[in-house]
Formats: sequence, structure tokens, C-alpha cells
Amino acid sequence: MLEGNYVHLTVPPWDEATRLLDERWFIDVEREVARGRVIQRHLMAGIAKDEEQAARRFDENDWVNAIFLMDNSDVGTAHKRIPSIQDSRLNETAQECQKSKGGLDHEITKL
Repeated sequence: MLEGNYVHLTVPPWDEATRLLDERWFIDVEREVARGRVIQRHLMAGIAKDEEQAARRFDENDWVNAIFLMDNSDVGTAHKRIPSIQDSRLNETAQECQKSKGGLDHEITKL
């Protein structure tokens, strides 16, 4: 099993891998939903120091890549298209990660 939007690309050398797959699924998600999720992920992973930096990273990097993928992919031939839904448990997990991260930073600062 492979995961990633690159499995739908129609440009070399990715198109060769695409043809080798038995099935390709595509998960539909609206831009603003994806933006919010990626910003949250950047913050949780420590990739960005604050929401402004995470948003800038999404707008200038992640979304640019997404546009390239959509412009150079044939998701119309995906075997399954799945609408993305928000799982409320994700919000709870994100809050727990933020709390533990803040606690860890505090403990390191005290040392």
C-alpha cells in the first residue's frame, strides 16, 4: 500500500508508478478544511513556531504543491473518491499534544 497524492500524477517518472497500482483512491477535502488541518499539524509537530508562520507555510508551500498535484493528476480515474470528514477525536488528540508539548517545554526551561 502507498499513501500520497503523488500516486495520481500523470507526469514522468510518477506516471510509471501510477500505472503499476491495482487501485488508487482519492480523498476529497475542501481547501479551507485542509488549510486548518495542515496549520494544526505544523504547530503540533513544531514545524512552525506560531499560527502565522504555519499559515504562511501552508499558503506558500503546501498549497503550491497541492495545485501542482491537481494540475498534473488524473483523479477522475481514481477507483474510489472518498469525502473527508472531521473526526472529533482528532481535536481532542491535538489538544492533548499541545498540552504535553507545552508541559515538556516548561520542564526543559526549568532545567
